[in-house]
Amino acid sequence: MVEQGYPGGDQSSPGPADPAIQEFLQLVNAKRRSVGCPELKWDNRLAIVALKHSRDMVFRHFFGHTNPDGKDPFERLQESKVVFSTAAENIAFGPKTGRQAFETWLRSPEHRKNMLDCRFTRHGVAYVGDRWTHLLLKPMEEDDLGSGLNGLLLKSPLILDFERTLPPGSDFNIQQVSFQVLISGVIHKKVGVFKCGLRNSAQ
Repeated sequence: MVEQGYPGGDQSSPGPADPAIQEFLQLVNAKRRSVGCPELKWDNRLAIVALKHSRDMVFRHFFGHTNPDGKDPFERLQESKVVFSTAAENIAFGPKTGRQAFETWLRSPEHRKNMLDCRFTRHGVAYVGDRWTHLLLKPMEEDDLGSGLNGLLLKSPLILDFERTLPPGSDFNIQQVSFQVLISGVIHKKVGVFKCGLRNSAQ
């Protein structure tokens, strides 16, 4: 079974020698340059996380961002001690070459948006058989941290999951919201009640 994703060396090494991965790296960075985005820098840590997810999809016979244990990409990054301010994951089932993987994601609006998001500066990609995983992120910077709550809150917290759990109230649109927020690279689940505005009674 073909399994490729990362070379030895430091996290900023140019990338693996595997031709399919090299082809993908060249294509994605050429496309990013064409739309005015900076090239993505290779990150071995991301490639290792990507490789593990591709391998997991093959050996546990599933295809998805959330594995059978219920862990999503953000939790897998957290487990690998990767600190980031925002991140995204693309997966593909079927490509045999780097070009096929690139074109598959380019044709999909959401995957294309991730690949060409100028906020992202680092990435790692890997495949096992025909399961591909591409992780992109913007590293956490010191100035991303806010001063509230003993300095633990981000200035602009990244909400990763958002679910309405209560219907509107009688006087206000009151909804209980469960969400996950990234604080210093760690995902925290929160539940809160928010007043969303007066209900429409005059129209």
